[in-house]
Amino acid sequence: METTARPAEGDLIDGRYRLSERLGEGSFGGVWRALDTRLADRSVAVKLLKPEFLAREDTIARFDAEANALAQVTHANVVSVIDRGTWSGQRYIVTEYIDGRPLKAWLLEHRARSTLPGLGAVAALFDQVCAGLEAAHAVRTPGPIVHRDLKPDNVLVRALPSGELAVKLVDFGIAQLGRRSGTQSGVLLGTPMYMAPEQAFGHSAGVGPWTDVFTLGVLLVELLTLRENLVDNEPWWGTVLHRAPVVRERLLALRLDVPVSVWEVALRCLEAHGPDRYPDASALRLAFRQAHVGFITAPGFAGGSALPGALSYVPSAPPVVAPVPSPVESDPTPAPPSPWVQHATAPTGPTLPHGGPSARSDLALARTVLAGPVASRPQSAPSPGSAPPWWKVLLIVVGVAILSAGLLVGAVIAYDLFLEPDAAPNALGTP
Repeated sequence: METTARPAEGDLIDGRYRLSERLGEGSFGGVWRALDTRLADRSVAVKLLKPEFLAREDTIARFDAEANALAQVTHANVVSVIDRGTWSGQRYIVTEYIDGRPLKAWLLEHRARSTLPGLGAVAALFDQVCAGLEAAHAVRTPGPIVHRDLKPDNVLVRALPSGELAVKLVDFGIAQLGRRSGTQSGVLLGTPMYMAPEQAFGHSAGVGPWTDVFTLGVLLVELLTLRENLVDNEPWWGTVLHRAPVVRERLLALRLDVPVSVWEVALRCLEAHGPDRYPDASALRLAFRQAHVGFITAPGFAGGSALPGALSYVPSAPPVVAPVPSPVESDPTPAPPSPWVQHATAPTGPTLPHGGPSARSDLALARTVLAGPVASRPQSAPSPGSAPPWWKVLLIVVGVAILSAGLLVGAVIAYDLFLEPDAAPNALGTP
C-alpha cells in the first residue's frame, strides 16, 4: 500500500510542481502556491486532497469531478485547470495562480471602514461573477455545471493595471455536472448562509442553475449592503420562507440610492421556488444589465475593456459613507404589509423536514403555511397614449352631437327673431 505523504514547502509534485507557499483550504483540500519547473517557473496553484478523505470514494469522485468541471469551462472569470494526477497516494489538481484576494476580504475592508461600496464597483464585480457562472451553466456535455458553493470566499478579486477589478470563480469542489449530482437526497452540501431552499432541504433532484441564481441574489444584497442576511442569524432561504411578505419593504429600505429596478432583480433571485427565479445566470445577467443602465458602461454597450467579460465602472457618485445597517432582531416587529402580497400573520411552525419526494411540494406547503396566500399583482394604470374605453368614446360622440344640435337650433331662432325682414301681403296675396 502506497504511503501518503504530508505536503510541505519545497516538495516536488510529480517531478514538476514545487510547493512554495500554503494559500488556504478548499472544500476538500489544501491549496498551495507552486512553481511549474517545466515552464519557466511560472506560478500555479496546486490543490491536494486532504488525507482524511483519501479512504472515501465519494469524496475522491467529487475531487476528480472538480477537475472535470473546470476542464469544461473556458472563461476569463473562471479559474483555468492545467493538470491533475496522483502524487504519493494523494490526488491533486493544478490550476492557474490568481494574484488576488477573496471577495470576502474586500467586503470586510468596507465593513471596517463603515463604507458602502459604490454602485459602479458593485455592478462591475457582480456582472463578472454572473459571466463566469453563465459560462458554467451553458455547458452542454454533460450539461449545465452548477457551482453549489458560491460565496465571497470562492470569488477572487484582483486589480488590473487599467484600474478595473477582475474576478475569478474558484473551488468547484461540490459542483454538479449536468443532472449527475453525486449526492443523495437528504445530504447537505454547501454553505448554509448562501444556500437556496432546495439545497438546504437536501433535494439534489431539485438543484439546477436556478440554485446558483438564488446564491447570486444573496451575494448581490451583500455587495450592496455589506450584510449576509436580512434577519440576524437567519439564512436567506429561511427568511424567504418565513417572512416573504415583508422582505421587499425591508430590502428596499436598506439602501435608498440603489435603483428599485436593481432591488427587483435581487428579489426575483431570492424567490423560494426555483421556477420563479431567473432560469440561469445568463438570464439574470441580462436583467441586471438592463436594471442598472445609467451608472456603468460595459463592453458591448459602450466603450471597451481590457478583460473580456469585465465591466468598467464610472464613479458617477462617490461611495456612500455611512454606518453599516445593523441586523434586524431575531424576532422583528412585522413590517407594514406588502401591496403585492396578502399578509397573514405567519406562525413560527415546525422546522421543515429534510428529504422527501419533491422539493417543490415541500416549498409550496411551506409558503402556504408560513406566508399566507399570494395575491395577484395590482393592475397598473394605462400608459399615456393608450386607447380610452369604448364607453368614454361613446359619451364624447353623444356630447358633441347634442352640443351641435343645440347650436343649430339657437341659430335658427336668432335668425327668425332678429334677421328676417318684415313683409305684409297685398290684396292679391303677393308682396
